[in-house]
Amino acid sequence: MERAQVPQAQARRLLLRAQCLSGRVRGITATVEKLGFVQLDSINAVARAQDLILHSRIPTYAEEGWHDL
Repeated sequence: MERAQVPQAQARRLLLRAQCLSGRVRGITATVEKLGFVQLDSINAVARAQDLILHSRIPTYAEEGWHDL
């Protein structure tokens, strides 16, 4: 089987979109469903892991917004 060649720019877009990092705003539920899961973490060095993950993908995300799930 031959490997398909994908231009670097297209590969980058595909990878960013798959991780919900393409800048397309989604709601919390849609983002978690697309990712499959978000680990809830009680350690708060900078912020809780779930808040960091969701805020990096949803610019309008409010801290602890995952409680609405």
